[in-house]
Amino acid sequence: MNFLSNISRPIMILAPMEDVTDTVFRNLIHLISNGKDGPDIYFTEFISVKGLLNKSRQSIQHILTKNDELKRPLIAQIWGKDPDEFFKAIEILSNLGFWGIDLNMGCPKRKIVKKGVCSALINNKSLAREIIIASKEACLKFGLPLSVKTRHGFFDSEVEDWLGFLLKLGIDMLTVHPRLAINQSEGSIDVVVFGEVVKLRNQINPSTLVIGNGDILSLKQAHQIVRKYSIDGVMFGRGIFRNLNLFREGLPNFLNNNLNFRLNILKFHITDFHSTWGITKDFNKLKKYFKIYFNEDERDSEYFYNIMNSNNYDELFENLRRMDVIGDELK
Repeated sequence: MNFLSNISRPIMILAPMEDVTDTVFRNLIHLISNGKDGPDIYFTEFISVKGLLNKSRQSIQHILTKNDELKRPLIAQIWGKDPDEFFKAIEILSNLGFWGIDLNMGCPKRKIVKKGVCSALINNKSLAREIIIASKEACLKFGLPLSVKTRHGFFDSEVEDWLGFLLKLGIDMLTVHPRLAINQSEGSIDVVVFGEVVKLRNQINPSTLVIGNGDILSLKQAHQIVRKYSIDGVMFGRGIFRNLNLFREGLPNFLNNNLNFRLNILKFHITDFHSTWGITKDFNKLKKYFKIYFNEDERDSEYFYNIMNSNNYDELFENLRRMDVIGDELK
């Protein structure tokens, strides 16, 4: 029996995000969440099955875990095009101790779609079927749950044709982002889709968990959606950039903490990032996280500008030291 069979609901999940949800960031969220109030499930970044089999640097970085991470539910999200590679990749991930496998059939980026993978599979059901069957066979062999994260259509809504197709293949969990793939991140999500998927799930495969994703920015909003549409849980993505305390019920927004407190957390994050990745990751990738730590007024300051324009770790820490000194001016 896989762990999803008896997990408490509603399930609150930290979404897979490329160049964001690495082992450093996942551990940070765990620490900030006091080790108990964090996500029920964590996801890795997007792992290429071909890259994993070829031991590419990026894929090896994406599967790195540390600090007893694997004692907490951690699902590896994978993508690719060759069904045989999925089976082999899942065997590797199982041996590494991941709790489950998720198939990325939703990434809408044009350069990805051109490769015929991720959301492109919405328009290639025969290949999607082969990938899911191979993955399901591997997951059954190694005792792992299998989930799929996707959109509800590519050009048009295909709740029955696409999501119904996935449900018929007997996956354990289906995460739906109700925004068409062609629209990428533009426009609003169509939350009504959540209810449509649940109704379809109840008819086709009642045991499959349905998770909602997309523009859900708080626990309060998540619980409202869960109640209204009877989904089994919510996956948070960009909302974590607005509030590192997102998963902590009843706590104020992380940005309500004083600047010195936030700077100390940021320094911890930077130090852990540096000690984990060294020169193997582009320094500039670290900058994606900086806005998490500063409110709008602070982001308009010269000091934040200098932090964002740091060229290396030495410059960054010097600019942070200067910000420490003038912290009171920014309040």
